[in-house]
Amino acid sequence: MAHPPTHAQTQSRLRSHSRSAPTPTPAIHTHARAPTRSRPVAPHPHTQQFGMNREAQVMARWKERQLDWERLQRNISRKHQLDPSKMMMSDSNEFREKAEEYQVIQAAIPAHERYGASYWEMSLRGQGARFVPVGNIFR
Repeated sequence: MAHPPTHAQTQSRLRSHSRSAPTPTPAIHTHARAPTRSRPVAPHPHTQQFGMNREAQVMARWKERQLDWERLQRNISRKHQLDPSKMMMSDSNEFREKAEEYQVIQAAIPAHERYGASYWEMSLRGQGARFVPVGNIFR
């Protein structure tokens, strides 16, 4: 194993290089350096790439959960000898789909049309609650 040059050896080598023509010097380090390759230019900034990767992971996890849910429904329907479409689990899926569709429709309606005369009141502190009297006032 070669020892690193001393300060005096380095100084004398520098002086000799400055006076004469350059001569090849023996390599002090024996590590071979890998040739540098240019990196391909990323089409998106890093923050977007991380976000896209996260979204891909979320979608993969969602698909995995859907497969688990379908497998569970099949096993339960097979065990109880029921049609999977007539099970309560499928009814809850239909209700969730309808509720999500209703939320999308409500979000598409502008607030001033949705709330009418109560628009200003509903715009306070993140669309507050509006109380509607129900039933007999004397009860």
